Amino acid sequence: GVQTCALPISLLLDDTLFVVTGAGEIFSFDARAKGAQEPLGNGRKLFEGEPSAGPITYASLTLAGRHLFLTSNRGETVVLEATRAARLVRRNQLPGGTGSSPVFSGGDLFLRAGDRIYCVGK
Repeated sequence: GVQTCALPISLLLDDTLFVVTGAGEIFSFDARAKGAQEPLGNGRKLFEGEPSAGPITYASLTLAGRHLFLTSNRGETVVLEATRAARLVRRNQLPGGTGSSPVFSGGDLFLRAGDRIYCVGK
């Protein structure tokens, strides 16, 4: 089963349920299946580095277009394909931690980190 160190974060897209644990591991499940089921893929760690005493992420998994975004408490953002495989597309780092979820407006991404708000876009 899925073990967590905090409440799991989930997002439903088409027929796939994505679950991210506070430890920063992602799982995907067939949302059409009934009863107990195994994940479609084993949970894998999304963030690099040594495990910390507390949760690695508090942020919500966010969908923008066909990509999933998740930030860590250390300021790292991972961008994943919004497919069952959730393949890593890109990894970005902000100077300073963030526990916030990204917000999108048009083609811009807004993210709070400490006492600053970053806007990433063209």
